[in-house]
Amino acid sequence: MSGYVAGYDGYLASVGGSRGVPDPTCRGKSWVKPIDLLDAYLRMYQLVDLEGFAGDPGMWTGAQPPSSSTAEAAPSASALAAALTSGNAAPGSFNSSVAWTHTVTPSFPMSLYQLTLVPGHPTEYVYGGHDVAMTKQTSTVLESTTRGRLESVTRTLWTTRWGPVVDRLEGHQLPRTGTAAFVLADADTSNARFMNDVFATDQATDTTQILAAQEKYEGMPWDDTIAADSQGHAVYSDIGNFPDVTDALAARCDTALGAELYAEAGMPVFDGSNPSCTWGTDADSAAPGIFGANEEPKLSRSDYVENSNMSYWLTNASDPMTGYPRILGLTDIPVAMRTRSALMMVGQRLAGTDGLGPAGFTLQGV
Repeated sequence: MSGYVAGYDGYLASVGGSRGVPDPTCRGKSWVKPIDLLDAYLRMYQLVDLEGFAGDPGMWTGAQPPSSSTAEAAPSASALAAALTSGNAAPGSFNSSVAWTHTVTPSFPMSLYQLTLVPGHPTEYVYGGHDVAMTKQTSTVLESTTRGRLESVTRTLWTTRWGPVVDRLEGHQLPRTGTAAFVLADADTSNARFMNDVFATDQATDTTQILAAQEKYEGMPWDDTIAADSQGHAVYSDIGNFPDVTDALAARCDTALGAELYAEAGMPVFDGSNPSCTWGTDADSAAPGIFGANEEPKLSRSDYVENSNMSYWLTNASDPMTGYPRILGLTDIPVAMRTRSALMMVGQRLAGTDGLGPAGFTLQGV
C-alpha cells in the first residue's frame, strides 16, 4: 500500500499536479491531489464493502424515524430477490506458473435484522425483552451540487447492536414504520483481511497455494476464484467473508419476510429482538461470525473448473457440488444460457467433438 501511495503521488508530481493530468475529467479538479496511506486504506475499505453499507450510504442516511402517521407497504421479497442477484466483478492476474480470475459470487457478505420498535419511541427497539435505545451519529460531509460546487450536507445515522438502520437495499424499499425497522448486519465492515488475501495470492506459485491463502484469510468480499497452474491443476473456490448462517439458524430466526427472501435469494432477515439469533462461528473461521473455509464451496480438478457468475453448483459438470447453506447459493436449478454454453463448449473440446481437432486444450488452440 505504501508503494501504491508513493507511485500515485510520484506520477501526480511528475505531470505538474492536477493541471497536468491528461484526462479532462480530472484535469484541474480540486479533488485531484496527493494522497496518504490512510486515503489508500479508506479506498480499499470502500471497495471491500461494495455490497454493504459503504456501497450505498444513502440507504442508512435516509433511514430516519417516522412520524406517528407513517404507514408504508411491506417490502417485496420477490423484488428484493431479483436485485440481490446482481453484483460487481473483479479482475484476476497471473505470474509465470499460475493464473487466476474471479466471477461474482451469489454468496452474501451481509444479512438483515428486523427490529420491533417500542410503541411511541421510534428510536428504541425490543431486545431480549428489554427496551434498547439506538445510537445517534450525526455526520457532515461535502457533497457536489448540480452546479459543481461543494456544499456541506449533514445526515443522521441510527445504529444498533446489529448494525445501522437502513431504508432500502439494492434500490428496493425497506420502510421504517412506527412498529418496525430494518438493520444491515455487514460482515465486510470489519474485513481488513482482503489485502492479505490478495498479496498471498499474488505470491502463489500453484493452485494449492492460492487455495491455502484463501483458507487462511477468507478475505474475498464479493467474488469467487477460478485458477489453473502450469502443473495441470485447476481450482475453484468461493471461500470468503460470509456470515455463518446455516439453514437451521435461518429456519429458527427468520421473520416472515426473511423466510420468503431466504428461499428466493439467500438473504436472511432475522428477528432482531432475539439475542440467540446471532451469526455462528466455526473452529476454522478467520474471524468471528463467518463460515470457516471448510464450510464453503471449493473444488480441485485435473480437467477443468468453470463459473459464469452463478452458483458454485456446476463448477464441473461431472462433479456437482451440493450440501452448502442457502446463503452461499442454489443447487439443482436450471443454469443460465451463459453457463450452459460454457459447459457444453468445454465438454465438447475435452471430447474432441467440436470439429476443432484432437481432444483437449492446447496453447495454439486457445
